[in-house]
Amino acid sequence: MAAMPEKIIYPIQPYFVLSSAAYYKKLSGLPAVSHFYRFTGNQNSGQCFAVPDGAVDIIFKCSKDAPSAEICGTVKQSEDAGFSDSTTYFGVRLLPGILENLGGASMKELMNHRYSLEEVLGTHGLAGEIADLDSFEDQIQLFTKVFSEKAGTSDNGSHRVASAVLHEIYENDGVIRVSELEQKLHYSRRHLVRSFEETTGLDIKSFSTYIRFQSVLKQLNEGRFKSLSEAAAAGGYFDQNHFQKDFKRFANITPGAYVKLLEDMKYQDKLIIL
Repeated sequence: MAAMPEKIIYPIQPYFVLSSAAYYKKLSGLPAVSHFYRFTGNQNSGQCFAVPDGAVDIIFKCSKDAPSAEICGTVKQSEDAGFSDSTTYFGVRLLPGILENLGGASMKELMNHRYSLEEVLGTHGLAGEIADLDSFEDQIQLFTKVFSEKAGTSDNGSHRVASAVLHEIYENDGVIRVSELEQKLHYSRRHLVRSFEETTGLDIKSFSTYIRFQSVLKQLNEGRFKSLSEAAAAGGYFDQNHFQKDFKRFANITPGAYVKLLEDMKYQDKLIIL
């Protein structure tokens, strides 16, 4: 297995939290998994969007009548998440760009797409078993057991190069250029780009932009910035218009409107970390 980066950006989907009454989150002990989550959709809280995070989610629809499970690649810009009102969901978020072999699906195939988990990993009946469990902890334990048996890792040359690139992107919160990676890692631009895309399904520039966005998003959620100018600078933006444009494309609203939404919808009160 390729080495895990020392610094990791744990991806967040803020609209999943905002569109629920309570969003339960628990960090994972599995090396490729960021965290587990569970919530019930609530249309009164507004439309729920998925935002770019460079990660893969496995989402179980815990309907007693029609349970289902999908594996979802990262979106390229904000998109409707498609959750149903008053339906409970159990989710597993992998770490961004982590080099995990998910059955027959590549990271590139998953990007901006959804597939049946049963078709990808051969997990026949798992969606129903997860839906039948009322306890979040029991759902986590069952998924962990099945995932540990089904998923695998690769450690070929491309994966090792991509892992080194991933480490540098994480260390710099996505604010790094390919030319800088060439100098630090002593590989040609062509080799870096090809190895990273073969492994993660994303080009280095796009993935870095997603990680940069996620880093800024997390700090906005935690109220760390005194101003939006400070947030833009932290994200490596020297042009406010560029920052506003990227943020709106990824989050569906401007940074200022997003901060107000967090306050109005009481984001921190809804987020319950176990």
